[in-house]
Amino acid sequence: MIRKLIFSSILFFSVLEYILILLMIDKYGDIMWIGKISYCLIYIIIFNIILFIRSKQRIENLTETISCVILLIIPISIFIFKPDFTVEKALSSLEDRQQESLVYTHFQKYNDEKVYVFYSERTEERYFFNPYNGEYGDFKND
Repeated sequence: MIRKLIFSSILFFSVLEYILILLMIDKYGDIMWIGKISYCLIYIIIFNIILFIRSKQRIENLTETISCVILLIIPISIFIFKPDFTVEKALSSLEDRQQESLVYTHFQKYNDEKVYVFYSERTEERYFFNPYNGEYGDFKND
């Protein structure tokens, strides 16, 4: 009975965190390595299902402990390292400053920091926006 409860709670929280991560990917443009974490959660779910079916006490206790630690670390690290600006907030801020319509394209590493990259169709320039400190600029001048 306890084994089923532990299995169910690990499965429930894994799925819940996976949904949270999928929602945050759109909001933050996968700048916080969130997409890679989602694979870790899928492996936890699959691994626990396999171990639930083929139960061995020592291995089961170890995997439950590891799974619980990972399930605690993931949301804590996400909220600690979360950027101050979402893609939408950065886009509206940059459009107000540049006075033109921009489109979010991707994120990339620039000056040893991950930044959002926006593109202006009118002037065909690319702009960067650092979501952690609000710095912005264009790639042509730097």
